[in-house]
Amino acid sequence: MGGPYQRTAEEGGGATSTYPFEIWRYRHIEGIGQELEIEFVDSCECGAYHITLDRGEKDVLSHVSGAGPTLMESMGLADRTQRFRGGLETLGPSLFGGNRETTQFDRLIALNKMDSPPAVRSAGLRESVLSTVRYNVLPFDVRVDFARADATTTIVPITVQVPNGSLTYTAKDGVHHASVIISGWLTSLTGQAVGSFEDPVRLDIPAGLLEKVSATVSLYQQTLPLHPGRYRLDVVLKDVNSGNTGLFSRSIMVPDFNAEDKLAASSLILADLIEPVRARDGGPGSFTLGASRVRPRVAANGEPAVFVRGEKINLWMQVYNLGVGVNAKPSTSIEYQVVNAKTNQPVAQWTDTAERLDTAGNQMTLRQSLPPDKLEAGVYQVTVKVDDRVSQQSISTSAKFVVK
Repeated sequence: MGGPYQRTAEEGGGATSTYPFEIWRYRHIEGIGQELEIEFVDSCECGAYHITLDRGEKDVLSHVSGAGPTLMESMGLADRTQRFRGGLETLGPSLFGGNRETTQFDRLIALNKMDSPPAVRSAGLRESVLSTVRYNVLPFDVRVDFARADATTTIVPITVQVPNGSLTYTAKDGVHHASVIISGWLTSLTGQAVGSFEDPVRLDIPAGLLEKVSATVSLYQQTLPLHPGRYRLDVVLKDVNSGNTGLFSRSIMVPDFNAEDKLAASSLILADLIEPVRARDGGPGSFTLGASRVRPRVAANGEPAVFVRGEKINLWMQVYNLGVGVNAKPSTSIEYQVVNAKTNQPVAQWTDTAERLDTAGNQMTLRQSLPPDKLEAGVYQVTVKVDDRVSQQSISTSAKFVVK
């Protein structure tokens, strides 16, 4: 928080007033260093904190003559103009800051490393992306969704689905073990790496359940924050026991949800599970979207997602940039429609309003379940249409699914 502030000796000492700021301290960050400090400043006092290398940026009085002098300035040993004679920081001379230039350079290197994606531990998997001839392909499917994180960032949940029957198992003490390394990279159109992930995933199955589990799938999810734009996504899986690998590559367009005058919506997710995130879970993890745990049903081989007859089919979607009425709340109507994709005949239809839903300012979260008793075996399309009565805009999103 901002307000009255006593500068440290290295910052020049003396009292001043500051904009809101925070300092995050780390004992150790692998590959970067130890005893690190990262300073964030809200210089616009609008809640938009940003990383700064200039510890003088938070000083509200730095350009006010005679106000907030440093220790040496108050003693007549330095002049305020010395703060602005080049360098990374606008700090006055300090009686204890003789090595400040070296410290600035070290902090610049550390910040550059923090902005870089983590090093890939299994370099051989990345080489798989460059190969055009592959043997022993490991099949898997990938689903990519989009939702708004904040004013400049979109969260991108990347869900990987692996058929358990395609994995190689080793048996020990009556338990069958499978192990897969999942790696992914996101690059910009210029080839710059903007994000990556790598995780070893292990599946342990009692011998008596191997046949049953082999007929199912396993899900893995990693969520990355990205700025709007076009990227290339590469995902590589390696079966540790057999050495089989699989590769997924696709161009993705991360949408911009932040044009305040334009109604926008996240991905419409068909999920087999939607439940509140419990406090004892200790914070967000895989399949977490806002206050909900949402486990999507991933489509296989590019076909619509498949559900078994009688199985619960859940919908999750967020709507952004809703108009706010005189009561400071959105006023919307939401229409849900399910049609048989073959006959184009409606099989279910109902409506809802924002007053009955989870709203926060100009954002609304939709969570619904389709009526399983009305869905016979077949291919269906569900459409969600949102009409904003305040801004006089509407948006519609659809998704296909199969009931077997």
